[in-house]
Amino acid sequence: MVSKSIILMCTADLPAKAKVANSVQYNGYYGCNTCTIPGIYIGHNMTWQFDPSAVIRCHDSILANAEEALQNNSPVLGMKGVSVFAMLEPFDLLRGMVIDELHHVGGVIKLLLTSWFSKSKKREKYSIHDKVRGVCMNY
Repeated sequence: MVSKSIILMCTADLPAKAKVANSVQYNGYYGCNTCTIPGIYIGHNMTWQFDPSAVIRCHDSILANAEEALQNNSPVLGMKGVSVFAMLEPFDLLRGMVIDELHHVGGVIKLLLTSWFSKSKKREKYSIHDKVRGVCMNY
């Protein structure tokens, strides 16, 4: 008996996604996974200004940019080289690379819990630092 399998999706947090996709990080120039808007720094933060004429990425454009980056030994529109997933047909380099939403939720949840329970924030209106013992005893 012969079995055949295909990979349709890869899920990862953003730093891992950049490594697997062989692209710049989410906070780099051309770090958007969907379009080719160049990032600009405002203060210490990379931001992307909305541009209705921005080119939306597709599998073929990602592959073309990746191959050009490989030839030039320099990133092209955020691509540093060809992803290993490019060899796995019918894997789509745009739609197949999904972001692990739990990392986003985890970051927000961590921020909220730290804000609510942190000793350094105990004077804030939203703080429930003095309730920590009661919460811990119930769980």
